[in-house]
Amino acid sequence: MGSTASGVLSPGDGTGDEPARAAGSAERTVSLAAPCRRLDRRPRFSSTRREDVHGALVRWGTRPVSEARDAILASIRRSLGRGSLSAAEAKPLDERLVGGKPHIIPRRVEDTAAWPDLFRAKVESIAGTVDEVADVSEIPAAIERFLGRRNEPNGVVVSPDPVFEGLPWGDASTLDVCFGAPGGKDEVTVTKAFAGIAETGTIMVATGPDHAATASFLPEANIVVLFKSRLVGAMEQAWARFRAEHGAGMPRAVHMVTGPSRTADIAQQLELGAHGPRRLHIIIVGDG
Repeated sequence: MGSTASGVLSPGDGTGDEPARAAGSAERTVSLAAPCRRLDRRPRFSSTRREDVHGALVRWGTRPVSEARDAILASIRRSLGRGSLSAAEAKPLDERLVGGKPHIIPRRVEDTAAWPDLFRAKVESIAGTVDEVADVSEIPAAIERFLGRRNEPNGVVVSPDPVFEGLPWGDASTLDVCFGAPGGKDEVTVTKAFAGIAETGTIMVATGPDHAATASFLPEANIVVLFKSRLVGAMEQAWARFRAEHGAGMPRAVHMVTGPSRTADIAQQLELGAHGPRRLHIIIVGDG
């Protein structure tokens, strides 16, 4: 089938070689496929005859990042009808960014004694499960019980946290335990939460050498160990504790996980395990 060639693109990125430029901008008929054993004419260079990015974009791309940022901020100031802030005006804004005053804490989380029950209720309302043990030594047996009830694989990848490395894994004879980051075929991981937020049933997870980000999102089932002493009422309290313990040394990523992965994008039908673990099991460890 024959047709006319496309028009010339707008100016910008570097031009093609001489065959492309020689092709010109005039419309012409595209050759029909050669019959029998004859060959089509030699194809021209695949690039366009002229530049294919608008010149204004090319010129902008050569400017320093700081200059581009200043231009954007200047445009915002013009829209607001004002100039740059004075040092006196900027000081309280800078202090607010550094200080990070917390928002209002909901009244329903004021009772600290109610946090464990509220946290459990919230987790279970979003298809998660919760177990409680009195001491860290009971963690392997609790994991074994959970996997046995759900008929899950007995191979578990445990984050190399010092808390986990000293546990009596041999007491859970059915578990096949290895330490490290999970691979694509690993279905169950064991991780530790930095904090649990009772208001929403959310766990706060910080990545680091002893906690790969993939451990919370790659497997089918994620078992999370949460110490009861790390329960807080609201997210603001979790961040306050995080800043107090980490200071300026923030980790690469902090994840807020609320229940198993889910989506309702297709026909508004809720599906678990869409973008992460299909099952989230939280083991709350007492202060014993």
